[in-house]
Amino acid sequence: MIVTCATEHYAESLELLLASYAWSNPGGLAVVHLLGWNPARQAELAARCQFEIRVRPLPPSAHRRIVAGERAGEVLRIKCDLMAEACEEMGDAFFWVDADTLVLRSLEPLLARLRSASCDLLCTYLPHEVRERVFAAGVIGCAPTLGCGRLLRAVAAEARHLPGLDNWYQDQLALVHCYELLQPRLGRLSESEHSLRGNPQAVFVSKRDSFSLPELWHRCRESRSDRPHAS
Repeated sequence: MIVTCATEHYAESLELLLASYAWSNPGGLAVVHLLGWNPARQAELAARCQFEIRVRPLPPSAHRRIVAGERAGEVLRIKCDLMAEACEEMGDAFFWVDADTLVLRSLEPLLARLRSASCDLLCTYLPHEVRERVFAAGVIGCAPTLGCGRLLRAVAAEARHLPGLDNWYQDQLALVHCYELLQPRLGRLSESEHSLRGNPQAVFVSKRDSFSLPELWHRCRESRSDRPHAS
């Protein structure tokens, strides 16, 4: 199971994410939150999408910023709310996955790790990075534990009043603060599990460095004609 959200600005990235997940995890479930989408565009995606679609409005301030091509930290606050809500609703392990990410291998080994209750969350942890990048929060594995629920509720509450940096990074800054405060059990994702460098053999690949997600997705499909089940 994955949970994600996207504004219409990220429509192409979202479709790449969903295509890669359907290819690498046939039969996998997903909840897709569309934030402030045009109704016609919503219907167009829903007609092609095999996953559960949920629609959520954007605050007018966020809509104005996005139209103007500016960062809208309200979207990251909504993301934190959605993670906490999913943890309450699911009752099972899931991954939050940002829309600018690909899923290239089976999630079952990582989901089994979360279900084992050996940790409260799985995430790429980079303690020597600047504070807003200590956690690569584009991929967060959420365990069905009290510790995970407590953490995500705290992150959502913290993000609501954080100004961020240039009205961005509210999710990462809230996660760092609440992690330090609550000390949940952290399982670390390795580079081969969550790559920020475009590794086509990784389970997840998130956009950070100068590589193209569409090109990477094309190369993966060409090089692996079979669906890449658990590696």
